[in-house]
Amino acid sequence: YTTTKSNSIPEGYVVVSETPDKYKGTISKDTEVIYYYKLKDVKLTVHHYKEGTTEKLADDEEGNYKYGDSYTTNVSNLVSSNYEVVNSNPEHHDGVIKEDTEVIYYYKLKEANLIVQYLDEKNQELSKTITSKVYYGDEYTTSEASDIPLNYTFKTKTNNYNGIVNQPEIKVIYYYQLKNSQIDSTIKKDGTKLIDSVDDKVEYKILYNAKITDYIGNGKIIITDVFPYEIDVTKSDLAEGTYNNDDKTVTWVVNTSINSYVNDTISLEKNIGVYYKDIDPSKRVMTNSVKGKIELDNNSLENEDKFNTEIKIPGKIIVKYIDKETNKELVDSDESVGLVGEAYSPTPKDILGYILIEEPEVKDYNYKVDVQTVVYKYERIKVKVTTKVRGNGGKIVGDESVYYGADSTDKKIVINADDGYVIDEVYINGVKIDILSDQSSLVLNKFVKMIEDKEVEVSFKPQIITNPQTGSKISLIIVILVLTVIVYFLNQKKIKNYN
Repeated sequence: YTTTKSNSIPEGYVVVSETPDKYKGTISKDTEVIYYYKLKDVKLTVHHYKEGTTEKLADDEEGNYKYGDSYTTNVSNLVSSNYEVVNSNPEHHDGVIKEDTEVIYYYKLKEANLIVQYLDEKNQELSKTITSKVYYGDEYTTSEASDIPLNYTFKTKTNNYNGIVNQPEIKVIYYYQLKNSQIDSTIKKDGTKLIDSVDDKVEYKILYNAKITDYIGNGKIIITDVFPYEIDVTKSDLAEGTYNNDDKTVTWVVNTSINSYVNDTISLEKNIGVYYKDIDPSKRVMTNSVKGKIELDNNSLENEDKFNTEIKIPGKIIVKYIDKETNKELVDSDESVGLVGEAYSPTPKDILGYILIEEPEVKDYNYKVDVQTVVYKYERIKVKVTTKVRGNGGKIVGDESVYYGADSTDKKIVINADDGYVIDEVYINGVKIDILSDQSSLVLNKFVKMIEDKEVEVSFKPQIITNPQTGSKISLIIVILVLTVIVYFLNQKKIKNYN
């Protein structure tokens, strides 16, 4: 006779010996054969790896268990504090163990922000703040900015300008101080020196020059012309200067942006013509004086000169056609020159893509000594891009308004299907466009030179998903069933032979 271990032993047990005492032989009396079984020994191994590698950040943890034992695992406290766990609950991190099992915890270096600022004494930015990602334990270093305005000089920096990353945010500040600016300026006046009549026009030419060093910023230039007599403002041309009858002065104020490292010289020229009132004919010389002053943020200087002057008075009206939003001229200005007191009636223009929204209350004008400006204000026509979803399954964003004739924002319209859906159809103003099948996302290009509203409409449909694992699972089940039948018939044959 012969015997074998049973095939109906509960899962998880293994035979202690395949050949127990008397498992085969020649039988001559009642015989008992005993097969002993025990729970299978299984092993649990826990790894602590650097993300994306098998580099160990802590020693493996190993444990021996019996089949069916419960177990749990945790992140290691032996991994450097510079790291953080990526998967706090990895596959098989706890459960009931039935076979040798590996659990892998992955870790990555912690990220930190390195912020470098470049400030003046008033804590105002002189260069763009630099923010970069760094990692704990890394060595970092910083440096001065290369685009600091030339009128600033380095003063100091914080002590942490270099070091080792050990906290979530590191802020380094470089401080700069303003240089002392220097000014060298002159003013010169020339013009008519001999007057034949008290009604003569007197012309003047004013030249102002300033040379500036070590300065970037705002500047104000004030030129004040002091007349010996009161002038007839209605007849005089003051080159858009401001006249004060009490102190008999005309003043020009020019605000400008200065960069002495690009252009260190400022030049202004003013040409005016005035008609005096009540000139004293007994005076042989009519003396004029002019003052020029420049004011910087941290310095100023004034100069003076004296001479005689005269000019003839024209009148001018400038008609401008302005975009109200940008305050820029849409077409060339119309300039009309006439004698002081003459009438002028400006008219608006039709401008493509714009609509007139504001015009002067005064319809009829008269030429004056000072230049007059008539402004017609326009508003740019806008067209819209709107988006819409038919039904459910996803979303679309990208609504916006753009100016008439302009391009819409490129790739602003974004279509995204929800999980389990794909894009079905896309329409633009009711016209279907071609798209790839089974797309879950789509970004549309811009509309070029828009002159009408655009509506983008999208619909979604459920995604058909096939599971490639289903067939393999069925095949495995069939193989197991066939093997079971074969073993059954073999056992039946052994029993039959024995009998």
